[in-house]
Amino acid sequence: MQKVTADYTALANDETVLVDATNNNINITLPTMPVMGTRIFIKRIDSTLSNSVTVIGNIDSSVNVVLPILNCYVFQYYSSDNKWYIISRF
Repeated sequence: MQKVTADYTALANDETVLVDATNNNINITLPTMPVMGTRIFIKRIDSTLSNSVTVIGNIDSSVNVVLPILNCYVFQYYSSDNKWYIISRF
């Protein structure tokens, strides 16, 4: 598990990334060539309205996904064919 407060490039073995954007905007970059079946959970743990958390990668045919400010969401990303998919938001 990683807890980050600045831009971070997720590793294939990062199962969970907790993101605290209290002091600044944060970009989380997903691995570009993930092994099929890799799962990464990303959760925003702050509720700062002025800062954003953006997940960067080839995600559901988009380039970026901005996490909601509400810290009650956990996003599960799953890799297949060198692409990432949002499997669940809970």
